[in-house]
Amino acid sequence: MPEGHLRKQIARRITLSGMERLHPFKSFLFFALLGSTLVFLSMVFLYSIRVSDITSQRQFQFPKPFILSTIILLLSSFSISKAVQAYKDDAVRSLQIQLLITTALALVFGAFQLAGWIQLIEAGVFANAKSTVTFLYIITGFHLLHVCAGFVGLVYLNYKAANLSGDLVRSLLYFSDKREKTKIELTAIFWHYIDFLWLCLFCMFLYTL
Repeated sequence: MPEGHLRKQIARRITLSGMERLHPFKSFLFFALLGSTLVFLSMVFLYSIRVSDITSQRQFQFPKPFILSTIILLLSSFSISKAVQAYKDDAVRSLQIQLLITTALALVFGAFQLAGWIQLIEAGVFANAKSTVTFLYIITGFHLLHVCAGFVGLVYLNYKAANLSGDLVRSLLYFSDKREKTKIELTAIFWHYIDFLWLCLFCMFLYTL
């Protein structure tokens, strides 16, 4: 058997072995994020076709709340990373604090997004079939739906962590449960995805509108 063909077979077996070891929920999340990415790429492609039309529109001012929301989301990504580390360290108090911080920042991000839309409406920038800015509403709205999904996961994690206070046995069971670890890791992965996605969208809108 040729050496090159043998190497390809070995590499393929290693890849398949890694996929088999991957948790089913992580596999599901991977394909879900892949699907979301394709949808976003489709919308970005349509936006890129129409973006030249913006030159014919009146002066557009990018909403400042969107800039602040970007900073907020970056901070929330950092806090969810700290929450994952707190779980690995069996640090109940730190886990509770970091999850609360992330959840609060998620709420603030949503508030700033709504404030950005309100600012656009007050400036007379409405979504319509002939406006490129329509994509700003559609894409940021679809992203906000992902934030809401992540927020639900954060609320669940906060609920689980809040029940650990003062109960040593429950804490030991919680931190030794691989399913709970997987839930926190999946939420963190999803939240980092939301963060990275928004950063890309923010830069795109900032330099094209």
